[in-house]
Amino acid sequence: MLGIPVRYLVASVLASFIGVGSYVLLPGESKDEVNITLETDVTQILVDDNFSTRVVIESNVPVNVFAGLITFNPEKMRVASIDYNTSIADLWAEEPWFSNGDGTITFTGGTTRPGGFTGLDSILTINFQTIAPGKSIVSLQEVQVLKHDGLGTNASLPTPIDAIFTIQNPAAPNKDIIDLQEKTNEVNIRTVISSTDLNEDGEQT
Repeated sequence: MLGIPVRYLVASVLASFIGVGSYVLLPGESKDEVNITLETDVTQILVDDNFSTRVVIESNVPVNVFAGLITFNPEKMRVASIDYNTSIADLWAEEPWFSNGDGTITFTGGTTRPGGFTGLDSILTINFQTIAPGKSIVSLQEVQVLKHDGLGTNASLPTPIDAIFTIQNPAAPNKDIIDLQEKTNEVNIRTVISSTDLNEDGEQT
């Protein structure tokens, strides 16, 4: 599914360069040259509020093309918008596109930076909104990153880690708090029940 736009983008990116860089993997370095992860800074959120998740790339080798598919549970959350104008990509064969009906997000982008991209930066930011209690796994799939080597060689990547959002069933409209466990990328949304005993007489109103 991603192959055709990636090939088109490779041709476009390579045509913009006169020379390309090279990279040698030194002894002791990780065999995984590139890593793409889902990151969020959220610490607390109200149900039906928006929160952001970034798609972040960290590369030890010069790269110039990146593509992927992101899936989520559309019954539990929806995409409100996607920000990508400030990302490292300045050339898009397929601009980030989402379907709340299917629970999918796709992107195919590249950079025309001389020498390609190395380091740590964002590809895009997804603005989600929780809509119902339950569990939603946000998963990176079909991830592809190509080296800036004049050949469009695939960079080696580890298996992406899913972000799991668990929304507990609320008894009433109340504030929810999200706990992020960095090691598992699991996010739990637990309901904080507000007391309706306004005059503190032991009876709920």
